[in-house]
Amino acid sequence: MRNTEVYRQSQGFERLVNLGKVAPGAKYTVFDQAGRPKGECSFGWMLRQQNTNRVFNLTAGHCGVTGDRAFVMLPNNQLMYAGRFISSTGMPNRIGVDADFAVIFLDNPNVQIDPTVPGVGRVQGVAGLPAIDRTEPKLCRLGWRSGLSCGYYIDTPSPLVFRFRNISDHGDSGGPVWVEGPNGRYAAGVLSFGPKVNATQIGAAAIGPVLEYLSQYNFYYWG
Repeated sequence: MRNTEVYRQSQGFERLVNLGKVAPGAKYTVFDQAGRPKGECSFGWMLRQQNTNRVFNLTAGHCGVTGDRAFVMLPNNQLMYAGRFISSTGMPNRIGVDADFAVIFLDNPNVQIDPTVPGVGRVQGVAGLPAIDRTEPKLCRLGWRSGLSCGYYIDTPSPLVFRFRNISDHGDSGGPVWVEGPNGRYAAGVLSFGPKVNATQIGAAAIGPVLEYLSQYNFYYWG
């Protein structure tokens, strides 16, 4: 029988709301091209592009569409432009099956960028979906709304998605999901969806297929 234990810690992660920089799990607010607010999500994993100094963030596609802008909140609660969505799947047609990812180009030179997961540390490797499915590991996620939560792998509904046990809520979408193992931490995906029933059985968009797709544009994981 699979382990159904779920861990959650929100205390100490309140700072993700107004961290003042782009970091995995930190809050960002989305505005459309007309300047209208659309919602709030959590930053995911950092990406770089070979032969350039450009930095990007990989987050959930349902958080914004191409052309939308992302803002971080400073410690004084003022918003600061961080970057713009340059690619997005948008809201998946089949939630829990189809791809759900977006890439934000962090083109404001004045915004601070930190690939370290706040309160956790560096996540320097990447775990492919086949390895996750084979080993059924413990996975953790971080988001500004609910803080840190961990639980064990459940299943892989499609080649693009996996589910694991954790506690999360609206606003945690797009945040980083990683394997927490005895041999280190490995980026696994970004938070994607959660049901109203069996609400601790949460889905993530797997990072492996996304990185494979983005490799044609010379993107690579930066942790």
